[in-house]
Amino acid sequence: MSLRECKKCGKEALSEEDLDLFVFNTQSKYNRENRCKACRDSVTKKWDKENKEARKNIKKKWTENNKTYHKEYNLKVNYNLELKDYMQMLEDQDYKCCICKTELTSKNTHTDHNHKTGEVRGLLCQTCNQGLGLFKDNPLFLTEAAAYLLEKGDYR
Repeated sequence: MSLRECKKCGKEALSEEDLDLFVFNTQSKYNRENRCKACRDSVTKKWDKENKEARKNIKKKWTENNKTYHKEYNLKVNYNLELKDYMQMLEDQDYKCCICKTELTSKNTHTDHNHKTGEVRGLLCQTCNQGLGLFKDNPLFLTEAAAYLLEKGDYR
């Protein structure tokens, strides 16, 4: 006996494991809709393609209404960092870039991290974060660049 059957393609869930192939919905029998994920995805993709402007507006509105969610999700997924810890780092740094001491804003703040270990080092402005990246996060390159500027530049 089938636990669930897709009304579009006829795919059946014959076991509890097979239910994972169906869209989750707590209002439906077995907490699954009567369509499989593959069929739901194809319908969604088709609608998105035919309604690009509407999809764009829906996404924009959702993003505006869920800014904190995006920030929390990004911090957790990319840096294993909670929002409260991020906010504490900002406060500890006096809301300034660790390198140039520029005032950090929501638009220019970047989470600097060790690309090998994933460990967060601090919060930087966009310019300093990109600068470290261009120097491949290599302290030797940065030391050489500083020596070069001190010798050849007007920074004395």
